[in-house]
Parts: sequence; C-alpha cells; structure tokens
Amino acid sequence: MAYHSLTITPENTYAQESIEKDTILKSVSLTPYVNASEKRAAVTATIDDGALITICSLVVGHSESKVLNLPLKKGTKIVLGAEGCNDIDVLFYEVDDLSEEVDGFSEEGLGEKYLALSIEGGQTQTLKETTPIRILNAALKGTPTSERTVLLCGAGGASTPVATFLPGAKETEVLDLLFEANEEVALTAVGPNTIDVLVLRGTGYPEEVLEDAECSNECSAQCSAQGERRKTSPEIHPDDVQVKRIQLPEVVTVPETKTSPETNTVTVPETKTSPETNTEAKTDPETNTETIVDVSVVSEGIGRVIGRKSIISCKYRTILPIPEKEAEEVIPLRKAGEHRVLKYFADKIRGAREGSIMKATVTTAGSVAEYSISVGEIVQSVSC
Repeated sequence: MAYHSLTITPENTYAQESIEKDTILKSVSLTPYVNASEKRAAVTATIDDGALITICSLVVGHSESKVLNLPLKKGTKIVLGAEGCNDIDVLFYEVDDLSEEVDGFSEEGLGEKYLALSIEGGQTQTLKETTPIRILNAALKGTPTSERTVLLCGAGGASTPVATFLPGAKETEVLDLLFEANEEVALTAVGPNTIDVLVLRGTGYPEEVLEDAECSNECSAQCSAQGERRKTSPEIHPDDVQVKRIQLPEVVTVPETKTSPETNTVTVPETKTSPETNTEAKTDPETNTETIVDVSVVSEGIGRVIGRKSIISCKYRTILPIPEKEAEEVIPLRKAGEHRVLKYFADKIRGAREGSIMKATVTTAGSVAEYSISVGEIVQSVSC
C-alpha cells in the first residue's frame, strides 16, 4: 500500500485514463496558502465518462479539508478539476491486493460503475438497481444561494434527512449509505440549491481497508507533492487576502542542570536553535540603516535537494506593503543574493528541496515588508 498526492490548480485538470491499482481517493484539502477573497473552492470529477459533478466543496475559514474515502477500482477513468481561485491538494491511498488484505473478500462486489446525480432544489430522483448500491457523498453544486438545503433519502416510502447544507459553512457531506439490490431509493433536495450525489454500484471497499488507510495517515505527509501538509490552526486577516499557516518552531527541552558537590559550579547546556527560523540583523550599505530579516520555513519540500549551482524556478509574492504583488521566474541560485526579493531567502534555499515554501519578514526603520516564495523545480543542476 502507498500514498500518492497531487495539487490541482483552477487552470488545470488532472486526468487518469486507467487507474493502475485499486485506489481510495482519501481526502482533499486547501494548500497552505489560500486566497481569502473567494471563500469557496470545489473539486469536480468526471468518472468513467459520466456526468461532471462536484464531489467536495471547501470553505475558507470553515471547512478547509475533508476525508472522502471514495473507492476507485483498477481501470477506472477519472478527470479531476478545481473551481474557484485556490489550489487544492488531493490524497490517494493505493491498495496492493485486496484478496490478501481481507479474508474472504471478492472484488466482484467492489463496484463496476459510478452514478453521478444532480438533484435540483424541489426535485426527486429515484434509484432501483439490480445490484447493491452505496451512496458515497453529496455536495452543493455551482454557486449556491445563502439559504440552507436539505437532502432527504427514502426507502420503502419513508423519507429521512441525511444531510443539511449551509452555503458558506458546510457544503459537503460524506454519507456512505448502503442499499440492497432491487431496493427503491428516493433522493429529494429541499431548498433552492442543486445537490450533486455520487453513487457506486457495488458495496465499495470493506471497512478493514479504510481503517488501514486511517491508521497509516501519518505517511501521507511524506508523499505530498508540495511537502508536509500538517497545518496549524489558520489565522485569517480580514484586511489581507492571504491566509497563512505558519509552521511552529521546534520546541527544545533544556535538560535540568546538576550542580557538582565538589566544585559547586553550574554547567549551562548549549541552546539549540530551531532550523525552521532564522533572524539576522544586517546593515544596508546604501541607506546605512539596520535591517532585521526573519526567515521561516512554512512547508518543507520532498523533491531534489537544491545546490549552489542549481537553476531553479521560483514563485514569489510581496504580501506587505499592500497591494500584493506576485511574480514567477527562473533564476540561478548563485544570483539569488542579488535579487531584490530572493536575496532574503538565498541562504535558506540552498540545501532545501523542491516544493518548499518560505516566508520572510524584513523590518527596517519605520517600515515592515513581508515576502513569501514557493520553490519550484530544478530547471538545470550542475554537480556541486
């Protein structure tokens, strides 16, 4: 078993013509840097040439990640896209061989086809399949109105609310409802919004596999394409469109110092400085003023190590002073020290890995500037 991850941008789609192994689409989440000017970000999917539906809708500051556990059988075709202006991380859990993982399990029941349903407000859709079906999840479609919408599910004549959606707060619900073959199931949307529902013909993965994926969730951080995605609680600034998650510096425990009874002296242990932050005071030769530069690593990459002679791609952003400015360019690392923005990160970039994200706060007399960079791929590298 193994984790795989990818980052979907609003401008691009991810397409897999045929999944090589049985896989679980484990979870989706916003990347560490989000644009708070648009609260909603949605993941859309087309599975086996079916209808395009929304499988998950994330809301900045409310629900920024969601565990989905969507089973994708070997050979499934899937196309994923993103709506909104924010990038979204998707985590996959690849299953090696279910017949070995679970005693008595047969892949015939895993599921042969997905059903993608879009139920408009006030409408009802009825399902009656010759095989068992599992209603996996439901999400609001498109740009919903501010009014709440409820999904009702009925079998045998009685309808029960199974999900309540609040636009701008809660727009996705994992249902995991299993119904027997030939059982008539009615789904009704009560409210003004359209609800997308994903249904699987078959029982899906057994609980043992999903539990294994949950227990191994620590491995997901090592497989992320953009590095570790463990986030601290988000801090939202109303006056700044950027919401930043800052990795907390390493906590160092100083061992208790023992006093020698013979010499009655105290030995003070050397203080360990966290490698994630670096504060340095410099004097600007042009203005003859002291500049304090505080650099921190927000997210460590997992790609190749960047050396002194590497030529890298960088996306950098001026957060303060407002207005925000963003640029992207390819630059040799040895030239970074001469760059107006990258010079603050030059020492940190060398030895870092592809995909790392850093932030720098530059304080001078009477002004504070804040920058962030996302280190891309090594375009060219010469042995250092």
